[in-house]
Amino acid sequence: AESGGTLLDRCFLLAGRAYIALRRSMPLWVSLLRVTGQAGGAGCAGLRADANSAVVVVTDRLRSDLGSHGEEEAASEFLTVLTESTEALYPV
Repeated sequence: AESGGTLLDRCFLLAGRAYIALRRSMPLWVSLLRVTGQAGGAGCAGLRADANSAVVVVTDRLRSDLGSHGEEEAASEFLTVLTESTEALYPV
């Protein structure tokens, strides 16, 4: 890993960047969910039955309520959840 960090540190850095990229492309994901739901759900009964619920889950998880100015706050919250999950699986 670079500058003395661990591989896990690098993983978290990349995960935060990926989360921000997902947030920035949220309109694309929302459109894809809606189109896929209308087209029959692509094997996902829940998506076929209620694509709007899937959209709500995605926009909630990506913290759309924070808008583009809340990007760092949203990423920080995501990394906190990721850290807690990691620590639960691999206690220090």
